[in-house]
Amino acid sequence: MGSQEIVPLVVVISISVFIMAVLVIIIIYNVYRQRVKSQKVLLDAVYNAQENERTRIAEDLHDDIGARLSALKLRIDAIREDSKDPGSVTLAEESITVLDGVVGDLRNIIRNQASKYLINNGFIYELDRFQKQLSVRNKTELIISVSPNPTGLDSPFGVNVFRILQELVNNSIKHASCSVINITVNQVPGELTLNYNDDGIGFDITNETKKGMGLANIDARVRLYEGQYTLVTSPGKGTSYNIVFKNQSIKPTD
Repeated sequence: MGSQEIVPLVVVISISVFIMAVLVIIIIYNVYRQRVKSQKVLLDAVYNAQENERTRIAEDLHDDIGARLSALKLRIDAIREDSKDPGSVTLAEESITVLDGVVGDLRNIIRNQASKYLINNGFIYELDRFQKQLSVRNKTELIISVSPNPTGLDSPFGVNVFRILQELVNNSIKHASCSVINITVNQVPGELTLNYNDDGIGFDITNETKKGMGLANIDARVRLYEGQYTLVTSPGKGTSYNIVFKNQSIKPTD
């Protein structure tokens, strides 16, 4: 075989190898995309099931426990009205005060559990209510700033964002020993940014036992809508999150 025949053969082989390599890469990429899509569909189904279960529990609490507490309050109030014994009247009044606190806590639990309130009343309204609820029940100061007239949040996407903020706040209150939490929700065309920071004790981010299910849940919820986040924390330095969602939509991105 002459040298003139060898050169075209080498070129043909090289092109064939290149084409095969490209095809393999395309196949691997498509398999990867399909796997990611399947994971997102599964994750979305899991969270939808969770929200449905939250709503069911909230409705059960409202219809059953709420009704029973209301009936109990009426009976205690009747005892207070009918009793001639000052001690019994005082005890009944104290019981009503305690019962009112329990009913108030129950209402907050119901509101926090049922996503229908968020969709019906709006993200901003429920976030404001969450802030006021926290200020009454905890010493931690929660400061929230939201850009004017955000869109797309009175939806399952907004429920997901609300759950992320709930998880972050609960983590700070339970573990950070913080006195102030700052949350900024900023929206510009095509992008929603959540800036979160507390002045607590922070933690060692390399310590897996410190991460727990809370951070794993936050990570999963961010990825569900193809968001990205950075976490900055260290012992004694507080904790900060920067979460960015681009081109958010009503449904998780395929």
